[in-house]
Amino acid sequence: MVFEMRTSLSILLLATLGTVGCATVPDEREPRAYYEQQDNAEARRQTEKATEDNSIDAIGSYFQLLGDRMNNTTPIQLARLMEDQTSADNRRKGINGLVKRPFGQHKPYTTRYGEIAVGIPTAGTGSDADYVVRATAVRALNRSRDKASTSVFITALSDRNELVRLEAVKALNNVPDDAAVPRLIQMVVSPSEALDVRVAAAEALRHYKTLEVARTLIGVLGERDFGISWQARRSLNRLTNTDMGYDQGKWLTYLTGPTNPFG
Repeated sequence: MVFEMRTSLSILLLATLGTVGCATVPDEREPRAYYEQQDNAEARRQTEKATEDNSIDAIGSYFQLLGDRMNNTTPIQLARLMEDQTSADNRRKGINGLVKRPFGQHKPYTTRYGEIAVGIPTAGTGSDADYVVRATAVRALNRSRDKASTSVFITALSDRNELVRLEAVKALNNVPDDAAVPRLIQMVVSPSEALDVRVAAAEALRHYKTLEVARTLIGVLGERDFGISWQARRSLNRLTNTDMGYDQGKWLTYLTGPTNPFG
């Protein structure tokens, strides 16, 4: 819990500055006054820059900030929304707003997204209670292409909600990790798993050129749900650079023959 609070505080501070960098820790007795003061200071800096430079970029930055302030979407306001424990919708809006900004795709923001998605196991702190917020946090890490977060994606593969699992599979399709293979295989072959999740898992397996993965994909070529069969064939084509259609026998013969692509 202490670690989580420190992460949240650092995010609020960095969001105030609008970038990742060094800053003086605010007075914890009056954090709201500190953040508002920083917001006002940033507005003045942007105004002065637009006046002095009279450049299109400076004026554009000024109007961007002005629009953010009018719409309550300045970085610090978004960080506050992300930490609003009274509203899951606000937490979702805060994450989505922050990840759109370049600084929101790096630490400590990515660290916080991961904490929201799967909690802090070492500290015994759980993930967000709202599955939409958890899914949004996983999606934010995916949008950030954060390679350091693959452990979060793998943990999210076992989330109790299928939307979160789907976002985790999609993330691993963009940022593969060998450690995800056993769970992805399990998801592909499980008839109790949601169809969209199974299809996405079949696609994600295209990154792992192993005999076990190939055999798994061959095994679902005859699935009743054509979406799984179709995606399994595409992934097999990617893994082997050949196409045996949906004929499981031909695929198995190919894998065990002299042209076996896996050695």
